[in-house]
Amino acid sequence: MKKLTKKIIGLTVASMMLTTVFTGCSGKKPTTETNNTPKENTTSKVEKTDTTESDTLFKETFKFSYMGNIWDPHPQDGNPVFDELMKRTNTEIDFQWHPASNYEERVAVTLASRDIPDMIYGGSIPTLIAQGAIIPLDDLLEEHGQNILSHLKEGDYPHMRQAVDGQIYHLPAILDFQPAYAMQIREDWLDNVGIDKVPETWDEWKAAWKAFKEQDANG
Repeated sequence: MKKLTKKIIGLTVASMMLTTVFTGCSGKKPTTETNNTPKENTTSKVEKTDTTESDTLFKETFKFSYMGNIWDPHPQDGNPVFDELMKRTNTEIDFQWHPASNYEERVAVTLASRDIPDMIYGGSIPTLIAQGAIIPLDDLLEEHGQNILSHLKEGDYPHMRQAVDGQIYHLPAILDFQPAYAMQIREDWLDNVGIDKVPETWDEWKAAWKAFKEQDANG
């Protein structure tokens, strides 16, 4: 039981770590262009660098597998953000990447195979319910989640309940800060079509989009 509890805590921390990474979008300008499409399944294990016990979250290396989707054809190996997070937390993640275009199908196939990674990002909740892969949280929240429930308002519950059976299978993100969102645009595309500044007005945006379409901005 102690070992199971430790694993649950570890996966919870890891889930928070990965969620933080995936909710942020990178606007980094690419150094190369590629027309390669994502492989059907890309698995990567990142080797950890030496760290001292006092610098990490776990005394012993915590290993787990993670299934996620890829939105672009760029390789996921050697991601410096993941590398640093694993170094600081003393974790080792076996990443299993799949293209976003058919990711929900891959999740369903993986669950049916019973060869399931420790963590799975996303997936269709109605499909997961139909496969018996997840359980409702209503009773568990009442018994163990009073701190979570204290942050929810009555109007939050309809959004949390599934139309399939009216039960709760997921929790909303509760933030103690106002997140900032902004539009992003490829600087190299602007350069390719001769636009020297980021569009600011609606007319400038329309002109940029038209130039992207007509002048083949990505080469």
